[in-house]
Amino acid sequence: MGVSNLTRIFGLIALLILLVVPVNAFNLSEIPYEITVSDEPVRFSILIENTSGFEKNLDLDYSFPSMVQEQYVPRKIAGSSNDKIILLIMPSDELTNSTYNAWIKVKLGNEVIEKNVSIKYVKAVEEKIIEEETNNDFTAGLIGLISLPELNLTDLVIDLILLIVVAVLMISFISRMVSYLNKKPEQKEKMQEKKHALIQESSRLTELRKNVLGEKNE
Repeated sequence: MGVSNLTRIFGLIALLILLVVPVNAFNLSEIPYEITVSDEPVRFSILIENTSGFEKNLDLDYSFPSMVQEQYVPRKIAGSSNDKIILLIMPSDELTNSTYNAWIKVKLGNEVIEKNVSIKYVKAVEEKIIEEETNNDFTAGLIGLISLPELNLTDLVIDLILLIVVAVLMISFISRMVSYLNKKPEQKEKMQEKKHALIQESSRLTELRKNVLGEKNE
């Protein structure tokens, strides 16, 4: 038997093995090294690529410190195709300010791949959000002031002059009223003196008349 015949025989055997015995080959990708979880669920996805020519069943197992919600987990992946596992990692107040190592295990057919992921739980920075909102409100107010309609300088000067004139007239009116009120008692006193003088003068005239009439009667 020649060498070429042996090569053909071994090649045929290898081909038969490939056809009879399925090749368990698949890859996992798009797995982050670290995931940060604060106050909202974090979406975690894994791309699974079935590089064999056969459809295979998929089994999923994992271990995370907090609860995990399975959004999408395929049960089978066709040959020479890919699909995704989508999980939601839920936040946890009890795990805040701590880091844990989680693992996820994917079994496709008879082959198993396991990956480790670091999960970091942090607290939401509420103070920073409040500060940013305050700064935004101040900025908006400042922009509102800047965006006011432009004032006409001539109109402003005229309004200022009119305001000064009105103020001067008011001050003058108040001054006159005060002066009048202060003089009124003095005028009343003078009128009383004049009235008293007239009464005295009338009495004198009456006496003089009586005297004159008395002399004529004698």
